[in-house]
Amino acid sequence: MPSPAQCLPEIRTVMNRTDDAILRGAMDRAIAYLLSRQAADGHWEDYCLPVGSSDAWVTGYVGVALAESDDRMAVRRSTDAAACWLETRRPYPQGWGYNNRTGPDADSSAFALMLLQRTGKTPLPADLDWLRRYRHAGGGFATYLRDDAWGIPHSDVTATALLALEAGTSDDARQDVLDLIARTRDADGTWPSYWWRTCHYATWWTLRLLRAAGAAPEGRVPVVDTIEQRAIHGAFDLALVTGIASLQQASNTLIATLVNELTGLQRPDGAWTGSAHLRVTDPDCARPWTAEVACGHLYIDEDHLISTATALRVLAQVGESASVPLGDRPLPSRLATLRLPRAC
Repeated sequence: MPSPAQCLPEIRTVMNRTDDAILRGAMDRAIAYLLSRQAADGHWEDYCLPVGSSDAWVTGYVGVALAESDDRMAVRRSTDAAACWLETRRPYPQGWGYNNRTGPDADSSAFALMLLQRTGKTPLPADLDWLRRYRHAGGGFATYLRDDAWGIPHSDVTATALLALEAGTSDDARQDVLDLIARTRDADGTWPSYWWRTCHYATWWTLRLLRAAGAAPEGRVPVVDTIEQRAIHGAFDLALVTGIASLQQASNTLIATLVNELTGLQRPDGAWTGSAHLRVTDPDCARPWTAEVACGHLYIDEDHLISTATALRVLAQVGESASVPLGDRPLPSRLATLRLPRAC
């Protein structure tokens, strides 16, 4: 069976016929780029850490972004292949990890489970139970079962884990989730990120969790300034800030400005350039966002996959929301014109 990359000529042909819409064109180019970087067996890889590149976590993350952004056949086949890879290439009895050397963790497992759900598969009860073990008494989720700071609750992991477990969608669990989110919010209106350079990642995912629970926080975010944890350091942060503004129903003018800035940063190949946004936080550092000195090393998504997948998902989110004027062009809510590839 040909790899998803072999579908690209037809994708690009139709993509060129839809360049009258800024958002649609940007999303199609991003999809084409992500499919071009998918391996023949269905997985993606990115980053270069001392422990190696990431496969399972990146595959789950990119697959979820694609599955939530587009439902055309080429994309469905791509995400189905990614989900199949996660189901069959398992180095651990339960859960998934950054790669096959790091051990399983709650964040990688959350994205793997979300991708299985988005592609219509039924996660194994053992995997769901395994993820629930990472939840602390206060409701937050740790990344690892450890005695250091990697084993305490992290807002950026809590949001994705609860979404993977579909917590907060029932009446019984909803108030517990809302109380947890309120307790972990910082005074500036954001939620801090343990594994990321800025607060924007944890804030966007927490707002997504709130929306899934049918609620919204008081006050307005995004909060952006020159402080390290609230600054914009690249396209990844800009995409998240755009997503935050959209979820908070900011003004059409602000959202349109952010979208135009974001689409203006897209490369000709469809990617958004990766940046040093992933932080491998020192395990003895519990609050890196308040540390006076660097509390870990920053790493770049060198294949641009996480930045591009995040921008794609945010643009899809904007398209799903209220109409935003982008110049004098219409803003489509979905991409529906792609001719299906014959063999994928």
